[in-house]
Amino acid sequence: MELDKFTFKGFDPSREEVEYSQRTFGRILEQIPIEAVSHGTVAWKDGVFVTSIEIAFHDGKFKSQSTDSNFQESVNGAAREIENQIRKWRKSRIFDTSTDVEAVSLSALDIF
Repeated sequence: MELDKFTFKGFDPSREEVEYSQRTFGRILEQIPIEAVSHGTVAWKDGVFVTSIEIAFHDGKFKSQSTDSNFQESVNGAAREIENQIRKWRKSRIFDTSTDVEAVSLSALDIF
């Protein structure tokens, strides 16, 4: 999955900055197993980089923002925040904490 829209505002990014952003957000989007719409922005505002990313899908949304005077640190901060949200979302979809998994008998699952 690729970013549907990614923009840079308030500055002209170097080729390295564009590639770094694409690699970072590409890595994030690979962690999402469903179709989603995404948008990322890195803006130069009041002497700092402000990185925002939003990923929306059929049953939720991930959203993060990070501010730093260093381009890569700003991108990394937003990426970490989104990755934490994805981990929590994946964990909630895999494990239902209301069910005691150890108490489930395998014989109850046998359909033969």
